[in-house]
Amino acid sequence: MEKIAKGGAKVFYEGELGMVRVTLMRCRANIFSAEGMVSLVQKTQGIMTLEDLRDYRVIAKPSINTNYRGYKLHGVGSPAGGAVALGILKIMEQYPAEDWSDVNLTSHRFNEAMRFAYGGRTALGDPDFVTGIPDIEKQMLNATRARDIRDRILDNATQPIKAYDPDEVYIAESHGTSHIVTADRSGMATSLTTTVNLLFGAQIMVPDSGIIMSVPRLATMRKFKAHSYRNNEMNDFSIPGVPNMFGFPPSAANFVRSKKRPMSSITPIIAEFPNGTLYVTVGAAGGSRIISSTAQVLWHVLDHNMTMGEAMAMPRLHDQLMPNTVLVEYAFDNATVASLAEKGHNVTWVGTGLSSVQGVRIFGDQTFEPAGEPRQKNSAGLIAHR
Repeated sequence: MEKIAKGGAKVFYEGELGMVRVTLMRCRANIFSAEGMVSLVQKTQGIMTLEDLRDYRVIAKPSINTNYRGYKLHGVGSPAGGAVALGILKIMEQYPAEDWSDVNLTSHRFNEAMRFAYGGRTALGDPDFVTGIPDIEKQMLNATRARDIRDRILDNATQPIKAYDPDEVYIAESHGTSHIVTADRSGMATSLTTTVNLLFGAQIMVPDSGIIMSVPRLATMRKFKAHSYRNNEMNDFSIPGVPNMFGFPPSAANFVRSKKRPMSSITPIIAEFPNGTLYVTVGAAGGSRIISSTAQVLWHVLDHNMTMGEAMAMPRLHDQLMPNTVLVEYAFDNATVASLAEKGHNVTWVGTGLSSVQGVRIFGDQTFEPAGEPRQKNSAGLIAHR
């Protein structure tokens, strides 16, 4: 970490991440290099090359933006999940915020908004390889389209899957993602997600640096009688006929291509007051639940005037259309869940801790309200005074 901080990304991608003596568990000191990392990957059935490392580039793109009840929301476009999360909120914007007084009905509506937004996700992919992605995202955030979806939502029942995904593309758990948010009194803010996808990435660690690899590692999955990429970032791509580890179905827009970037659920969002000053920075970890949990926390803050801590403590539900079930945390009120079931939702109870949200809210008087995920013991908010 210190070497990268001083020498920059080039140290990792091209040079020696080394000349650093490692004494972990009394191991003999070694020197680590990019060549050594590639060699280790290839020895463990990987396909990464040194050219892959040297040719990688960080791409800076404009954020996607939308207005929501007077606030301006900034998110990350495809192949990240910003358009899906913001699309959920745009649908909910079509209902009066006061309808929250009927929690059962509003929970159903939010669930339906998720189903429509996740249904739209199947058309998204890396815009450098799939044409028309900016237009698709613009449509997902369009108020007219949001009103059209609101008119198609039934207050008394959920609908067949085809109603949410007419093209019939149709759309598991994660432990490899972390999120951090920061804000300062000058109005600068970050919302940053980092991930190796699943638990310990590709389950390969470079011994001399401790780096956990999340790299192409080809394996045969007998269950599907097809080739798939196991336990790493490649699993975010689509493979014909094989759903990924999070239950997302394969879509042509997300098929593997050389130098293409896979779809991801990472959804950092920053919200501004109408006058352009910073209000909220928020994001989450949790696989496909990143999108739904980030949207729910922000929804509770903006619509229901909850504190950041209160919004995070609210029980969460998650419905990504396929698998065709709504996951509800045990903390949900039984009457609300019963109401969802009566409307035709397939309910699956789940424990807490399947998503982890971090957020900071800033008031006009420069009061900061940071909050860490209450479902995790290792999450916390901190204010530093100077």
